[in-house]
Amino acid sequence: MHDLMSYILGDKDAAGCIFCHKGSDPSHHQFILRRGALTFTILNLYPYTVGHLMVIPYRHLSRLGALSAEERTEMARSLQQAEGILRRASGAHYFHVGINLGRAAGAGVEGHLHAHLVPRETRDDWSRGPAGPDGLPVACEETYRRLRPHFTADD
Repeated sequence: MHDLMSYILGDKDAAGCIFCHKGSDPSHHQFILRRGALTFTILNLYPYTVGHLMVIPYRHLSRLGALSAEERTEMARSLQQAEGILRRASGAHYFHVGINLGRAAGAGVEGHLHAHLVPRETRDDWSRGPAGPDGLPVACEETYRRLRPHFTADD
């Protein structure tokens, strides 16, 4: 499991942008579900629910207006793809999609725009919250193992 308190209390400026680091290295694959031409889809390390993921442009942008038309299109298509996969693979029925612009809006990574896709209700062993049906947390590794086969660059 990842240490949430270390992340919250850590010096994020000293480490640089976590999304730029993950996106710029093609050999880096930890929890990246799909790499597109302009964006990548990745699991959230500190999910609100099982399957909580993000779509992130490779370019370091902080405003929607800075996205190119192609980046906007790829982000929307990637969110649409991820929604369909989560519906099929996890039985999710409801979703929250959000983009937090600035710290006051709740952005944990303020300078690099990213969209969250959060399943709000699931069935079977993908229950509400970041826990399985037995109430025990579901590790990102397990969620990644289940979802990764459903994502391809051609979807």
